[in-house]
Amino acid sequence: MQAVIWGTGVGPFGGISAFNKFKDVYDIIGFADNDSTRAGKSLLGKPIFSSNELYEVVDNATLFVIAAPISYKDINMQLLSKGYFNQISYRLVLEDAYKNFTKGILFESDSESYSQFGEDLIVDILFKSLGILNPKYAEIGVKDPIISSNTYLFYQRQIKAIHGDFGVLVEADPEYEKHIRLKRPNDKYFAKGITSKRGFFSFYRPQGADWRRTFNESFAQSASNVFSESKEDAEINVITVEAILFDDAMFGQDIQYVSLDIEGLEEEVVKSIDFNKHPDLLVFVLERNHEAANVLEQNGFVLFAATPPNDIFVSKKILEQVLKNYQCKRIHRLMQSIINGDFNIGL
Repeated sequence: MQAVIWGTGVGPFGGISAFNKFKDVYDIIGFADNDSTRAGKSLLGKPIFSSNELYEVVDNATLFVIAAPISYKDINMQLLSKGYFNQISYRLVLEDAYKNFTKGILFESDSESYSQFGEDLIVDILFKSLGILNPKYAEIGVKDPIISSNTYLFYQRQIKAIHGDFGVLVEADPEYEKHIRLKRPNDKYFAKGITSKRGFFSFYRPQGADWRRTFNESFAQSASNVFSESKEDAEINVITVEAILFDDAMFGQDIQYVSLDIEGLEEEVVKSIDFNKHPDLLVFVLERNHEAANVLEQNGFVLFAATPPNDIFVSKKILEQVLKNYQCKRIHRLMQSIINGDFNIGL
């Protein structure tokens, strides 16, 4: 079958990754991108079409592999409006394999989830076992307010509640601010970074790995080296961003659940938290970072579950109560088998 990959990014769900996965399955004739500056160029020896010329090249039997994780829904509608119904989302091909496993084994198959790999479902059942339907949340490193969000499930619930008690969002990159404020207007939003000290610092944005934007220069450079496919992609844009402390954002918020994904600075931020000031903090979702995990464990948290990119920790003071819940116990046992390598789901 003839196929076109829509998207030219180099991320884990980008066009290059999709090409490598499907090149032996489909006859890939090229790439497509709404970015007009990329049209007319080539990628991996294949032409990059603009959306206008693309419709003159392909027919309705062509498969579109949408490899644009943030805007895949918009591209889906764009293609449908032109009569192209034969399409798949590469992001969903990968993510849903694990998420469907999570749902099929641990939850009902129609469970609503916005997280990348069903992390919000696990957090949800943890709090439900404690009698908490709407935990007070904080998401540090938001990027997108809905897609792959570990807190949007709870935001939706607060919208439906008569007296919603919303959470805290923190995102250092100003490029995302408008979209986040538009989609999550009721959350308390900090358009700043969180580090171990206050001030204004260089913020690094690798052009070829824009999901790896960070205050950590070496992390940004490493991401650029790994994912860049051209001199243009290898460039790192540097801006100045204000940073505050964890306590500055969370003071007086009675946060119960934190999701932390800040590209290489997790250890620094976790070390800066005075956990004695946050006795209500019960669940922590952390982008996998062994040093940060050790700090959490030293402060009374235990690893409860894990997904491909994240670890989910719970406070020791609630672990016994949580494990009295049959579903939580089942999740914990299965996840421990995966963590220990006793069980492999093939991802």
